[in-house]
Amino acid sequence: MSGSNQTSPRFFNYPTPKPHDAPYKAPPPGKNPVVKGALLHYLSNLVATVPLVPGVLWSNAGFSSLRECRQLDGIDPRYDPTVIPLSESNDASVSYTDNSNLRASPGHASSNRFHSIKDFHDAYLSGALTPTEVVEHLLPLIRRDVAQRSPYSTAFMDSKVDMVRQAAEASTQRYKQGKPLGILDGVPFGVKDDLKVKGYKHYIGTTHDYSNGGNKDTSWCAKMVEKEGAILVGTLTMHELGMDTTNNNPNWGTPINPYNSSYYPGGSSGGAASAVGHGLIPFAIGSDGGGSVRIPSNYCGLYGLKPSHSRVSVAPMPDAGKSVTVRGPLASNMSDLEIAYRILAQPDPSTYPSSLFSPPRKHTGPRNKVLGVYKAWIDRADPAVQEAVHSALQYFESELGYQIIDITIPLLTEGQLAHAMTIMAEGAAGHKTSIYDLTPANRILMSVARQSPATDFLLAQRLRNILMEHLANLFQKHPGLIIVTPTTPNAGWPIDPAELSHGVTNGNKQIRNMDADKGPPTLTSFHINRVALSWPEPTYGILLPTLAHLAPSLNLHSESRTILSRAMNPQILITPHPSTSTQDGRRQSYPDDMSTSSSNSSISDTEMKNDPTLQTRPRLGSRKSSGTIIIPRDSPNVEMKEEEEEYDDGDARTMSPRRSSEEIEKMGQDARQALIEQAKALQASLMQIVDRVEVVKNEHEKLEGGNKFLQSYIGELMQTSKLTSTGAGKASKVKGKGRIIK
Repeated sequence: MSGSNQTSPRFFNYPTPKPHDAPYKAPPPGKNPVVKGALLHYLSNLVATVPLVPGVLWSNAGFSSLRECRQLDGIDPRYDPTVIPLSESNDASVSYTDNSNLRASPGHASSNRFHSIKDFHDAYLSGALTPTEVVEHLLPLIRRDVAQRSPYSTAFMDSKVDMVRQAAEASTQRYKQGKPLGILDGVPFGVKDDLKVKGYKHYIGTTHDYSNGGNKDTSWCAKMVEKEGAILVGTLTMHELGMDTTNNNPNWGTPINPYNSSYYPGGSSGGAASAVGHGLIPFAIGSDGGGSVRIPSNYCGLYGLKPSHSRVSVAPMPDAGKSVTVRGPLASNMSDLEIAYRILAQPDPSTYPSSLFSPPRKHTGPRNKVLGVYKAWIDRADPAVQEAVHSALQYFESELGYQIIDITIPLLTEGQLAHAMTIMAEGAAGHKTSIYDLTPANRILMSVARQSPATDFLLAQRLRNILMEHLANLFQKHPGLIIVTPTTPNAGWPIDPAELSHGVTNGNKQIRNMDADKGPPTLTSFHINRVALSWPEPTYGILLPTLAHLAPSLNLHSESRTILSRAMNPQILITPHPSTSTQDGRRQSYPDDMSTSSSNSSISDTEMKNDPTLQTRPRLGSRKSSGTIIIPRDSPNVEMKEEEEEYDDGDARTMSPRRSSEEIEKMGQDARQALIEQAKALQASLMQIVDRVEVVKNEHEKLEGGNKFLQSYIGELMQTSKLTSTGAGKASKVKGKGRIIK
């Protein structure tokens, strides 16, 4: 590795630019068993209890295949991917929340969009709203500690109401005095449950309190946002240990996808994506080790950024997975994403390597407009995703003047395995509680993760070095290069109700879902890989009552609709989703019993029928092949072709709020039959595992027998050697004595 490259800017710890050529090899069909529901519970106990089974599953996943990768021969392993831009002489502290340093916010003419940080700021400056009013409208939607919870509270782990109100009141007073701290002052935001926040516990999505009763300090990055006056309204739900990309969480509940509650929001920062995607907060802090910011941003129609490694400090919290995991923002627009990143990425002077970074600075001067495309990579995606990517590329080329070039990236399939092995090993090393305290899926995953030999882990780090060297060569050869890939190859992940109570293990889809995780810092934009599963555009937020047009299309629980209706213009048309509370099968019990008594009024079915402003959403057609519909931004009112207007009444994507008893009975029969088929498949898989265990056992017995023979043989040799040595010694002594006497 070189200390710096030969171009400006200069870097520390930059990889040596070097091309690595390897023909593209499509990944083999996945061999990991797919198990969900109650059956998963029994399988997880088997895997955790029987010693040989985790090793069989580890080999079955293909991790040992890196041993046959000859391209890794002679390559040094790279354990730390951190690359640090060297500071420039003109670097200086800058107020990144000053209007003069920000890009233009989205146009204010259209109501068909999310509302930005600047919208909050402008409303506060004008006196139309105060931060206190905003949090009072927001808290009923996000609190778990009320008798009648909003379904959107599932996105939040906890909200310290007194702390939230205190921060909001302080911000309100600053605006009244004409002394706001900046554009973030009074803006609500949330933090993923894997960061420290003073006064909050953090669970990392498990049932174990990793804070030992409550954190005494706040992680640096979140502290910097609070320092700007932003109001931390709560911690956000995540996938348990961050070890999957769905955000299925039987412990705390699965957050709602803002476009279709029958699909996962993506993970592991799913609570953050759900909260921002529903317009409750304009941005949130997530973490990303294998797509955990990018994938939920993609599934929920947002922008997400995975920054450079070590760019965002989490001190004083230990960073166990630092070779793969970073912290980054999710936001509803690019302006907010930039604001959040500039604050999060401020260097922490007391922590290495954060202290070596310079503050984020704007790029100045001309830049090359070059987009790199690896066709073989894009061709792996589902047809609907490919269509969206090619449409975006055409726009960038024809309208924005970008040049599109073909590139290659070596060992992508092997890179997926290397990444999965690394993040699993680091996750297992950082997990301190009993494996039986985890949900069934992670009980299996952690059991398998602990099987990785050190030699295979080292091979994975060699592959990391190859990829970094190759990317460095591409950036040197094409200055300003931006590599474009689908965020995920699949457009959404449907929820099977059987998965919500016990979870699901689907390693094949999980690894495929992380196709784009092996590159440099990555930006997810729903303009590039747009997933609109049931509705064209987000149109909602929480700025009320003055900016009441944020509320149309807000998927609100009935009592929340009443709370907001009191504050908004009665002439505004409310177009809510069907009530999720009546059809959501998510678990309603949680590790902490935070229920309290409260009374909230709700809108009855009769009121909904009589009130013409309360209309359910129309059902939109969907592509049967992928479960998605791609709707252009400039054509929100799409006319579906006749052949696309056919619906399967049992299709959860239609989001029908009610079903007949016959439909329910049929669905029950279908579910039972599916369960039977799944049980048969699991039984077959278990039989294969049993057979494999038997083979391994026999081989083990043979090795044990051979080992005993060798031990016996070595013992005989040692005994013979000892006798021979003793005899020789006696002879020597006798001969010596004879010489002395003589």
